[in-house]
Amino acid sequence: MPAGKEVPWYKIWLKVYLQPSEESYQELLSRCDTRMRRPLVWMATSTGIAAAFPLFLFVLTNGRVVHPDLERVLRAGAWALYVLGGVLAVALSPLIFWGIVRALDGLAREMGGSGSTEHLAFLVGAAYAPLIVVSTLIEGVLGLFMSLVLELALAFFIAFLITIGIRTVYRLSWWRSAAVVLICGALLFGALLLVLCSLAWVIARR
Repeated sequence: MPAGKEVPWYKIWLKVYLQPSEESYQELLSRCDTRMRRPLVWMATSTGIAAAFPLFLFVLTNGRVVHPDLERVLRAGAWALYVLGGVLAVALSPLIFWGIVRALDGLAREMGGSGSTEHLAFLVGAAYAPLIVVSTLIEGVLGLFMSLVLELALAFFIAFLITIGIRTVYRLSWWRSAAVVLICGALLFGALLLVLCSLAWVIARR
């Protein structure tokens, strides 16, 4: 399939968020360059902005506003670890995103759907990349409780957008599309829990 036009990223993101429908998403897929490199670049760029924002906020306000992520670094004096963590996050974010897309693609096909993995990655990336930056902004401005509430609401909204994307790409029913998102979310939560438990076990053994 020939590549489409290089529609600006902000127009794509706005359309995905403000016009969440199969018709709008199908229009995007037909008009835009949907090669895998675009959402991968979105992931890395958004992660880089999110990693740099706490430091930018600290410098911009002359130290008067300290993001929770940076506050922990200041207490521990772990600047090298902070920079290394940011670099690793930027490097790994495209790989993690690709793994999530492959999981969604596999589940959608198991549900009887057929479609383009690149199209799925394009729509999921357009839905998820802004959340990476917005979550960091929210944590820097609002308190812990309000941040959790707002981020939870955003997570449900993103899940809704991804459900529409799966339905658009794979032509599945609403409940099958939602099932794909729920199952993938459960698998990701289980994997995260396993990693955290393993880290806790290693720390406890020391």
